[in-house]
Amino acid sequence: TEFNLSNFGSGTTQPLPAYIGSAEDLVEITNIGSVTLALSGYRFDVLGGSTNVARSYTFGQGVTLAAGAVLVLHLGTGTDSPADNYYHIGGTNDPLGSGSDLGFLLLSPGGVPADGIAVNNFSPTSLPAGVFSGAGVSSPSGIAGARLTGADSNTNGGWSASSSAERLTIGTTNPSLNAQPLPTVTWTGGILTGGVTANPLTTPVHPATGTFTYTASLTQGGCTVTDQMVVTVVTPVAPVANFSASATSVTNGTVVTFTDLSTNLPSSWLWSFSPNTVTFVNGTSATSRNPQITFTSGGCYTVSLTVTNPAGSDTETKPNYVCVQLVYCTNQPFGLQSSGCSSFSSAINSVSIAGTTLNNVNNGCSNTNGLSYTAFPASGATTASLTAGQTYSLTVQSATTGTIAAWLDTNANGVFEASEFILVAPFGPAPSPSTSTVSFTVPANAVGGLVGLRIRNGTSASPTGTIIATDACVLRFSGETEDYSVTLVPGCALAAPSPTSNSPVCAGSQLILSAGTQPTGTTYVWTGPNGATSTSAMPTIANATAAASGTYSLVITRGGCSSPAATVSVVVNALPAAPGSFAVTHCGPGALTLTIATVPAGTTFRWYTTPTGGTPIAGANTTYNTPALTTTTLYYVSAVQNTCESATRATVTAQINPVPVATLSAGGPTTFCTGGSVTLTGGGGATGATYVFRRNNVVVTGTTGASYVATQAGSYTVQAINPTTCEATSAALTVTVNPQASAAFAYSGGTLCRTGAPVSPTITGTTGGTFSSTAGLTLNATTGQITPGTSTVGTYTVRYAVAGSCPASQTQTITITTAPAAGFAYAAPGPVCAGSTTTLTPTLGTGASAGTFTASPAGLSLAASSGVIDLSTSAAGTYTITNTITASGGCAAATAATTLTVVDTPTAAVTASGPTTFCAGGSVTLTATGGTSYSWSTGATTPSITVTTADTCIVTVTNAGGCSATAAPIAVTVNPAASATFAYDAAAYCRRAGTFATPTITGTAGGTFSSTAGLAINVSTGVLDLPASVAGTYTVTYAVSGPCPATTTQTVTISPTPAQPTVTVAPQPSGLVILTSSAATGNQWLLDGAPIAGAMGTTYTVSTSAQNGVYTVTSTVGSCASVPSAPQTITVTGTPGEVAAARGFLLFPNPTADGRVQFELAAATAPQPLTVIDAVGRVVLRLMLPAATTTHALDLRALPVGVYSVRVLTPAGPAVRRLVRE
Repeated sequence: TEFNLSNFGSGTTQPLPAYIGSAEDLVEITNIGSVTLALSGYRFDVLGGSTNVARSYTFGQGVTLAAGAVLVLHLGTGTDSPADNYYHIGGTNDPLGSGSDLGFLLLSPGGVPADGIAVNNFSPTSLPAGVFSGAGVSSPSGIAGARLTGADSNTNGGWSASSSAERLTIGTTNPSLNAQPLPTVTWTGGILTGGVTANPLTTPVHPATGTFTYTASLTQGGCTVTDQMVVTVVTPVAPVANFSASATSVTNGTVVTFTDLSTNLPSSWLWSFSPNTVTFVNGTSATSRNPQITFTSGGCYTVSLTVTNPAGSDTETKPNYVCVQLVYCTNQPFGLQSSGCSSFSSAINSVSIAGTTLNNVNNGCSNTNGLSYTAFPASGATTASLTAGQTYSLTVQSATTGTIAAWLDTNANGVFEASEFILVAPFGPAPSPSTSTVSFTVPANAVGGLVGLRIRNGTSASPTGTIIATDACVLRFSGETEDYSVTLVPGCALAAPSPTSNSPVCAGSQLILSAGTQPTGTTYVWTGPNGATSTSAMPTIANATAAASGTYSLVITRGGCSSPAATVSVVVNALPAAPGSFAVTHCGPGALTLTIATVPAGTTFRWYTTPTGGTPIAGANTTYNTPALTTTTLYYVSAVQNTCESATRATVTAQINPVPVATLSAGGPTTFCTGGSVTLTGGGGATGATYVFRRNNVVVTGTTGASYVATQAGSYTVQAINPTTCEATSAALTVTVNPQASAAFAYSGGTLCRTGAPVSPTITGTTGGTFSSTAGLTLNATTGQITPGTSTVGTYTVRYAVAGSCPASQTQTITITTAPAAGFAYAAPGPVCAGSTTTLTPTLGTGASAGTFTASPAGLSLAASSGVIDLSTSAAGTYTITNTITASGGCAAATAATTLTVVDTPTAAVTASGPTTFCAGGSVTLTATGGTSYSWSTGATTPSITVTTADTCIVTVTNAGGCSATAAPIAVTVNPAASATFAYDAAAYCRRAGTFATPTITGTAGGTFSSTAGLAINVSTGVLDLPASVAGTYTVTYAVSGPCPATTTQTVTISPTPAQPTVTVAPQPSGLVILTSSAATGNQWLLDGAPIAGAMGTTYTVSTSAQNGVYTVTSTVGSCASVPSAPQTITVTGTPGEVAAARGFLLFPNPTADGRVQFELAAATAPQPLTVIDAVGRVVLRLMLPAATTTHALDLRALPVGVYSVRVLTPAGPAVRRLVRE
C-alpha cells in the first residue's frame, strides 16, 4: 500500500470543492499505487506540539481510494462529503502555520503507520518505527536461496524494497515530502562505493552472506533527514509456519487481519480456510503475506498457512481458530434497543425447542419505552442444534397477549427472509402469560453452520398487532425481540450415485472409474477387489491386471451425509500370449504362405510389417499369403482374445534364399588310361553348401564335398545344395578311360651262373613288347632270353616295354655270377659284452653275399638274413656262426663260418659305512664290488672312498673280460653345523626403570633364550627387562635347534640401582654455600650437568661466583649409579671489591690441556696472594704474585684433571676465575 500525504496550508489554491475555505488547513491523501485501496478502518492523526495526537479521524465502512485518486481532509469544521472524497476532522479553523501541530500520521487498521508521512517542516524523530522485510531468490553466483531482510529504523522516509537474485532494490516511497522541488536522495553504506543518488536504487550483487547497512539522506531546503536499512544476506533454512489473527471471535462482515509470524524468512504464503466461505478484501488474496478476510457464514473456521522458501516448506493449522457470529438487523434504521421493554410490557418470558438444549427462561424486561432487543450467546440453554429435514416443536411464552413469530436463517446468508418466517401464535386475546407451541420443519436443503433464530412478539397497538413474514426487521410500536444462535446440521438425503467404468479393458491398460457429475463439496469412498480404495471422483488404475477385475463400491458424502453404496462391475481381460516366432523359406523370388501352427480357441491374429505400432494387414488372420518377394522380409504377428491384443508380437521371417548356379569342372584331362583319375569340382553353391555327384544319372554314393575323383568313364553331373536346401544341377561332363597295357614279366631267378643254360622270362602282361638292358648282358629283345655264358659277370636291369595309347614298362634285376662266395667276419670295437646295447654287423668278403646265418650253440641273438648280432639279448658264451648260400642258377651252394666269444657284464654295487646325511665335519665310506677295477666320479680308482662333503658319487666297475657296469648314484648330504654364539654388551647391569639389555647374535638366528627364575628375558629376542628382573647373577643359554643343533651360555649380573639422593643447601655467613648429599658414599657432584673432577665427597663447597650454576649429585653403588638429584641453582655474589677486581682478571687457555696457564691482572704496588682451590674446597696451591707485574704464568701440571677456582686477593678485593684442567 502506498500513499502520498501533502499539506496545503492557508492561502493555497487547489482544485477542491467550492465550499472549502481557502483559509483552512487541508491535507490530500493520494493513492500513488496501481490498485484501488480500501481505507475502511484507517485512522488519520494530527500530531500536536508535544507529539501527542491532537485530533483523529477514522474512515468508516465503504471508503475506497482508486489508483491515482485524491482524498481531502479538512482540519476545520464542516460536513463530510464522501461523494467528493472530502472529510472533516472536526474542530474550528486551525491553520497549521501557527506551529501548534507537528504533522500528520496515517495508520492502518492494525495500528501500523501506513506508507507516506507528510510533515510541516519538522523532523519527526519521535514517530514510531516501521518495519520492512523482503524475500530474495536463488543466487546464480553460488549463494543458493539467499535471503534479504531489512529493518527500517523509523518512518521518515517511508521505506520500500524488493530483491532480485542477489541485488536489492531500495527507495523512498515519499520522495516529494511536502513540496517541490523533489529532495535529493543520497545512498551510502552496504556494498556501495561512495554515495549514490539514484532513487530507487538497485545495489550490485551481494557477494556473500553477511549484514549490510544502507543509509539514505534526504536533503531539501537546507534540511536533511536520514534513515537506515539493515540488510542481512543469509543461507536459507526451511521456514516454520505460524500466524495470528486480529480477532478470533467476530461477527460476519468484520474484517479480520491475519499476520504471518513464521520464522526463517518464507518467500511465499498460501492461506486456506475451512469452510471456504470467506472473502479476501483490501486487495489481498490467498497468497498475500498478511491477508484481510471477511467471513460470510457463521460458525468456527479452521485456518491453515503454508509457507515456503528455497529450503523447504511448512504448514501450521489451527482448528476452529476463528468463530463467527452472524449479526442480523438490530439498530438503525430498525430501532431495536439493547435494553428495556415496550410501554406495553410485551415481554417474552421463555423460549424452548423440544429435544434440543434451547430452553431459555427469563424474567422479561422492565417497562420502558422502545422496542426491547436481546442477543443471547451461542452456549448452554440459549442455543440448539437442528438437522435439515427434521421437524421440531418451538414453544414461546409471552408475558402478555399478542402475536408471536419466529424466523430461522436456513440459508445462512445473515438475512431473515420472508421464506424463513414461522408464525408461532396469531394475534388475538389470550390468557396472560400466554404459551404457544408450533411445529416447524428445517428445509432439507438448509445450509449448515451457525445461524440466527429470531423470536418476536407484539401487541395490538400498531397497526393491528399482527406480525407478518416481512416484519423481521421493521420498526414495531411495542413488543420484544430475542435473537438466538443455532447450529444447522445438513440433512443426509443423498441418493446413491451411478458409478461407471471403461470396462472391459485389457491388462496393462488404464482402468477408469467415474462417480459421475456431483456437486462441489462431495467426497468419495471407493472400495474394490484386493483391498483397493480411493477417495477420488475418478480413480484410475494404471497398468491394470486381471486381479483388478471385480465389483467396485462407491459411497459419496456431502454436507456430513453419506449415500447408499452403489456398485459397478469391472472386467480386466488378460492379454493373450503372442504366438511363437517362426520362419518360412522360399528358394528364389516368389510369394510365401505364412501360417500359425497352433491356434488357441477364440484367438485371432493380426499381422504387421513393424514390430510395434503400425496398422494390421487387412485380411490376414491364421494364414497370411505374402506378395511376391525378392528379398527376405520380416512380418510381425500378435494374438487377439476378447479384443485384447498380446503385449508383444512374434517375428515371422519370410526367407528368400538364393538359388545356386551349379558348375562342374575337371582338374585335369578327362580322357586317361585305366588306373588313372581326374578330380571333378562342383561350384556355385553358397557357403556351407553340399554337393551330390551323379554318374550316368546315378548318385555316386557318399559324395557331399565339392570334389570327386573320377576313375570310371561316364557322363558326370553335380547337384549343388545350399544350407537353405535350395539346389541346382550342373551341365554334364564326359570322362573317357582307355584300357591300360601291362608289361608284367619275370625270370625264374635273379642270379644266373655263367655256366648255366639260357633263361627266358614268363610274360604275364601284354605280349609284343620289347626287352632291353645295359651292355654286357646277352639279351634277345623280342623274347627276353638271356644267355649267361656270353654275358659279362655283373648285375643288370632288364626292361620290358609295351607301346600303345596306354604304354607300360617293367624291370627286373639280373646278376650274372660265377660260383658263389660266403666269406664274412665280425669286427668288434672292444670286448663283446652280453647285455650291452651294441649290435655287431658282419663284413662280407670280396664277391661274397649274405645267405642264411646260423649260430651254435643257442643263446646268440642272430638275424638269419643279415647276420646282425643283438648283444642286449644275447647270453655269454663262445659261438660258431655260419653263412650258407644255397645252390641256384646252376651254381653250387657255398658256406663260411667264424667264432665269437660273448663275455658276461659285471654287477656293480655300492655299500655305505654309515648314514649318507651328516653334519659338517663328519664323513662316510663308500665301498664298490663286482669288478676287478673301479672308477669313481670323484676320480678315485680304489674300491673304497671316504666322502666328507656333499656330493653325488657314481662308480663304474670293470671285470676281467673288460666289461663294465655303473652302480646307482649315492647322494651324500652334509648339513651345516649351527652356531649359538651371542653376547650382551656388558656382564653386569643396573635395575634402572625403562632400561633393557639386548644381546648381539653372531651365530644362527631363530634360536631360543632361557635362564633361571628371576631374570625377565624374552625367549625369542633375549632382551632383558632390567627393572622387571630380580637382582642376582644368571646364566643365559641360547639354543639353536635343527639337524645340527648348538648352545652357548653367558653369565649376567643384575644389580639394584641406588636411590636418588637429595641435596641440602646451607649458605654460610662468609658467603660460601655448602651442599650436602643424602648418600653417605659413592657421591659424584655435577655442575651444569658435567661431573666435577674429584668432587666425590658427601659435601661440596661453592666459594666463589666462578662456581655459580646448577648443581646435582649422583650416588654409585658398585657399577650402578642413581639418577641425579633434583637440581639446585647456586649463586654466590662477590663483594663490590671482588667484582671490581674480577673485571681485570683474564685467565687463558681455559680449559687447559697441559696444565700451563697464563693470566693477566692489574699491577699492584705490593705482592698479591694467589690460591687454587679444588672442587671440594681444598686449597691445592698457594703463590705470591710479584708487585708491578700484569702477566703471570701458572703451572698446574701436577694437579689432576678437574675443575678449580683460581683466587687472587687484589687491593680492590678478591678476584676469582673458574679453571678446567683437562
